[in-house]
Amino acid sequence: MKMTKQTWTMVGLGLGVGLLTLYLIKKSKAKPQTETQGTTEDPFVTPTTAPQQTTQSEKEKKEETPVTKKPPTIWPLQPGSEGKEVERLQIWLLRNHGWKGPVTGIYDEQTDRLVRKRFKKTYLNRSTYEHYQMGIPIHELIKG
Repeated sequence: MKMTKQTWTMVGLGLGVGLLTLYLIKKSKAKPQTETQGTTEDPFVTPTTAPQQTTQSEKEKKEETPVTKKPPTIWPLQPGSEGKEVERLQIWLLRNHGWKGPVTGIYDEQTDRLVRKRFKKTYLNRSTYEHYQMGIPIHELIKG
């Protein structure tokens, strides 16, 4: 049997159509998946692990689980306040007004005494906190 150029073309075309058909059949039988960006999958390689199915009760549990968020700092900062803002205030007092002792993040007696001495107030409001850039770390202030 003599193979001509036309015969090889027909064989190649048939093989290409066959592979394309096989790909489309596998794709249509596959379960719909969530969209993933930036991933490419070889259509001829079957996955070694099957995706886990989530039951209806698991979905309900996920929906019912409340998301716990850190409570926001309540302004003004005053005795009893806690949080990152109080910690930043204490660091600011350390740098500028002779804070002595550990930085705890709790508005205690020493914090109150230095705030009263510096600002002549029994509390620290948000505008004063932002005016003195207490929330900005020193390394960022130096760069600017």
